[in-house]
Order: sequence, then C-alpha cells, then structure tokens
Amino acid sequence: MFRQLKFFFLIFILLISCTERIDINTRNAAPRLSVFGYLTNQPGVHTIKITYTAGYFTTEAPIGISNAIVSIFDGDNHYILAENPDTAGVYYTDSLFFAIEGKTYTLDISLDFNRDGTNEQYRATALMPFATRVDSVILSPSQFLPDHPNLLLYGMVPQIQKNYLALYLQKNSEESTIFDYFLILTDSYFESGDSGIINGYEFPCFIRDGIQKGDTISFTVKSFSEDFSTFISHARSEVGGSNPIFGGPPADVRTNIFAIDNNNTTPIVGYFGAFPQDGKSTISDQDFLRH
Repeated sequence: MFRQLKFFFLIFILLISCTERIDINTRNAAPRLSVFGYLTNQPGVHTIKITYTAGYFTTEAPIGISNAIVSIFDGDNHYILAENPDTAGVYYTDSLFFAIEGKTYTLDISLDFNRDGTNEQYRATALMPFATRVDSVILSPSQFLPDHPNLLLYGMVPQIQKNYLALYLQKNSEESTIFDYFLILTDSYFESGDSGIINGYEFPCFIRDGIQKGDTISFTVKSFSEDFSTFISHARSEVGGSNPIFGGPPADVRTNIFAIDNNNTTPIVGYFGAFPQDGKSTISDQDFLRH
C-alpha cells in the first residue's frame, strides 16, 4: 500500500512541477481528409460526409468537399451517391437503400483533396454483421422495487460472430440509451450461452420521467463489428477524455479509410461502418415512478 501511495505522490509532484510553457499551434495545423458514414439494415437515406478537418479550437463548421464521386459496391450492385445541393460534402443514397446482413460493402471516393486539379482515390470496406434478434419485450415490476419497471427481453444473439451491442429505449417518441448513457456491451452480457437464446433477460428500465399506463416503450439493439466498436471507443476517448485518469487518449483514432493511389500521403480520419438493428415495442399497463 505504501508503495502505491508513494507512486501516486511522485506522479503528482511531476505534474505540478512542470512549469515550462509549451505553445502548440493548433490553429494552423494542416487539414486532414475526414470521411464518416454508416449503413444500416433499415430502408432510408444513408449519408457519407466528406470534409476538411478544422482546427481544434475553431468554432466554425468543417468545410465540406464538393464534387467528389462517391459510390458503394455490395459485390453485385454499384450505388452512386448524390451530393446534397444544400450542404457541401454530404453525399446520400436514395430513400429505398438498405444494407443486407452478411454482405461486405466497399465505399469508393474520388476527389481532389489538395486542389491540384487531379483526383485522388480513397476506399473503405465494411462487413454488415448479423443482427441480434428481438422477439418480444415485456415490462414487469421490479422484484425489489415494485414501483420501478424492469424490461424482460426475449430474442437471439447470432453465434456466427462476436457481437458488440448498443441498447436503446424509446418512450413514445423520446429515445435514450438503456443505461441513460451510451455503452457498448458484448453478447456475454445476456448470458445466452451456446444457444444464443435470450430467454427473458431482465434489466432495469431507466426512464427519467417515468412511465404512465398507455405509454409505448420501444427497445432497439444495434450490433457493431469489433472494428467499428473500437473506432467508437477511440473516438469517445479522443473527445471526452480517458479512463483511468492518467491514461491518455489513443495516439491515432482507428480509421478504415485509406488512399489507393501510389505515393498518396493525404492524412485521413474517419470511418465507414455498417450495423443492423432490431427491436420491438410494448404498451405499459400500469404507472411507474420517475427516476
């Protein structure tokens, strides 16, 4: 115990004794190519956002990159994305597009990042995982706090892959995460065993404003790949700090965007991902207290 206290005391002394001023110029840092977008299994418009990165302390929005050629290939079909005429750098599919579980999607981008009159080529691939199926959800009074609800989940986790899951609740039209903050869980959380069957797994249903009789409670689970989950974790650490307190953010946030031209050294950030989601709703037959 004494050694641990001595260690932290030394760390503290080192931190407060560093008095030399270091000026880091973030305002004039060279911009990087930023690409972000994802596909889901839900029909609708899917977007890819392409911009120059902005300075760390700037209050202005990143500058969108127009006139790029953006396409998605699923192994059978090419989909050409159109640029939003009102928002530079935002490219979108038609409203009927959806990704299919088990397929690999390739994003191709052609654009002139360095403005030399010649387009560079960039690419990313994303495998659409199989969805965790939600057969039904039931609201039930907590065994220990009858005025507070638990949610019972019935469904199945796919056994063909490692699953990284984000859980969401929605009361009527107000969405929140199941834990009142964003959290990615592995499939072992549900204790589904080798069968993958989720048979009435019970967890607290946290909704700040409570639930009234007649409210519709919807449950959604989104399934990420391990790589996409790693990107999300790195990005959150970069933006919101790290845990433990003495741990720094990742040196480089994970990206799967890369240049396919020879000798193209454009610095790139961002991610192209794909995830399925599934869910069910239930109507509360009683009132529950607010949290």
